[in-house]
Formats: sequence, C-alpha cells, structure tokens
Amino acid sequence: MVIGIDASRANITERTGVEQYGYHVIRELARLDRKNDYRLYTREPLTKDLQGLPGNFQSVVVPGRRLWTYWALSRELRKNPVDALFVPSHTVPPVHPKRTVVTVHDIGFKRFRKNYGFYHYLSLALGTKLSVRWAGTVVTPSRAVALEVGKEYDVPANKMQVVPNGFDPSPYRKLTARDVAAVMKKYRTKDPYLVFVGRLEARKNVVALVEAFYRLRDSGLFGGQLVLVGNPGVGYEDIRRMIGKRPSPEYVVHTGYVHDTERFALLKGARALVFPSLHEGFGIPILEAFAADTPVVTAGRGATKEVAGGAAVLVDPESVASIHQGMERVLVDEALVGKLTAAGRERTKQFGWNKTAREILKALTA
Repeated sequence: MVIGIDASRANITERTGVEQYGYHVIRELARLDRKNDYRLYTREPLTKDLQGLPGNFQSVVVPGRRLWTYWALSRELRKNPVDALFVPSHTVPPVHPKRTVVTVHDIGFKRFRKNYGFYHYLSLALGTKLSVRWAGTVVTPSRAVALEVGKEYDVPANKMQVVPNGFDPSPYRKLTARDVAAVMKKYRTKDPYLVFVGRLEARKNVVALVEAFYRLRDSGLFGGQLVLVGNPGVGYEDIRRMIGKRPSPEYVVHTGYVHDTERFALLKGARALVFPSLHEGFGIPILEAFAADTPVVTAGRGATKEVAGGAAVLVDPESVASIHQGMERVLVDEALVGKLTAAGRERTKQFGWNKTAREILKALTA
C-alpha cells in the first residue's frame, strides 16, 4: 500500500502544537511500519530532522505557494495517486483517495472569529467544512473536540475517532539543575516564577492571566515573576498595554519562541504552569508540566480538563478571581502540590506518540 502524508506543516524548524503533531506522527510511523510505502509531500526539501527516514519513506517536493493544498498537492495526487492519504491538520485536497484520514485539532476559529483575518478565517472555515465531508475518517485529539465537530458539521459518529495526542516525558529526565539554571539566566528569569506556554493571543486568555498575576503580587503572597513562553498572536498588543500600565512591568518576562529543551527547562524551574486557556483542542503544555513535576493550574472545562484528568487545579477561565485563587492554592498548599505532581507523573504514562501513530496507521490501513 502507498500512503501519502501532507508533511508541509511538519517540515518547519519552529514547530508548535499542530506542527509538532505531524512531525511526531511521521517519526513514529517510520519506526512502526516497514511494510507500507510512504510519500511525504512538502513545499521544500525535508528539514534535517525529517531526513534519514527508512527506505520505504519517499520525499516528494511539490512546489507552490498560495492554496498549495488545493492546487499543487491535488495536481500531484492526480498525476501519482496513492492508496491512502493522511492529512495531519484540517485541509484535505480536492483530489484525494477514498481512504483519507484528516485530523481536526479544534474549531476555535468558530468561537473566536475576531482573532482571525478574513483570508485565514475563510481558509479554516471552508477547509474544515470540506475536509470533514471528504475524509473517510475524521480524527480529533479529544472528546471535547469530537463533540464540537460532530455538532457543528453533522459528522456521523461512525466516521469520527478520538486519538489523543502523544507525549514523550524522557527529555525531562535528562535535565539537571545546572541545565535549568543556565536557561533561566538566558531568559532573565529568577526563582520563584510562574510560567505560561503557548501563543500569546486572546483565545489563550493571557490578559486575564496577567491581571490575576498582578493581583497575586499585590496581595503580598508572591514576589516572583510571570514568564510568558511563546510567539505573539492576535491580541498581543492588549497584553503589552496591560503590562505597560503597571509600575513594575519587569515582573512579566516574555521569552518569545523557545525550542524544546529550553522550554522543558523553564517548565522544570517554575513553581507552576498557569494555563487558563478559553479554548483548546488538547493542551500538550499540561503534560509537559506534569513530566517536569510542576503543578498545573488550568481551565476546568473542555479539552484542558480532559487532558488534566484530575491532576491539576481547575479554575474558571472567565474569572480573574478564580485564576488568582488557583495560583494561590499551588503556592501555599505543599500537600496539594505533592498530590498533584504524583498524579501528573502517572497521567503522562497514558499518552505516547507511539500510541497516536498506531491508531492513525490502523485508520489508514483498515
């Protein structure tokens, strides 16, 4: 069997959630399956860490820019058909085999319409609508997303499959105190600090997080920093304005994008991960914090509640007071922190990229 994979988003150097997903599934499929032949479709030659795959993996560079999936990839698939196609993120090309599997990570664009430019929104809205119609199997990373997609697009239950994202806790075991100290120094962070990981945008609820953090500082309970790890997104200027109005803006540190090892170190050194996102498809930073033995404060609904699985302090993300109280709990209750870190460590054992890839392979070859 010949299996095609849209590897265009996995084939970048600064990967975040969706890009990491595609990258890890491809790497695990390469370990799992030597029987089937794979074609990895990208706009440009494979990056260094996607090279060196087994002989049954072929790189197919498909030149093109705008509407690449709809025109360039479709043209390639018409010219050289495959038996099955895996699309790791949302957009199925018009030319595709009957056995097509697409992963829809979330449909937050429906709720947060103002956070997207016209073209970006249209691309997501139309692309997702067509993809769930065209695909033979629609994969979602959580039950929360499955319910949203099923309701929004009237997708029959037998066409949908929940396949949780994977996670690899091993990098955390290699971190030393010296590693953590070096990364903290690089990013001007000092113990104690709280950390947020994700794109700095409105749907991640960073404005409410910053407000809750300053309430915490004003209470006198916590004199440390808030470290924001991630690239700016829509709504970032609102975050900057809020921080700029405070008399001590230096207590909020923005690192920008941070590569994996350094992100792991910043999580390891933090007193807690505070992740009160308004909407998530999954929430890998929660699992990363669990692996770092760092307690988690997160939204008590949707996918974040599902991923946390009882191993985090859950808050109302639409209440600054609730976020503030959640941070207080993990800072003052040592017994609670001990229970959370033990539960979090166990929780990470339930997720693995190998498991994710196996389920995707089953769907492709069923």
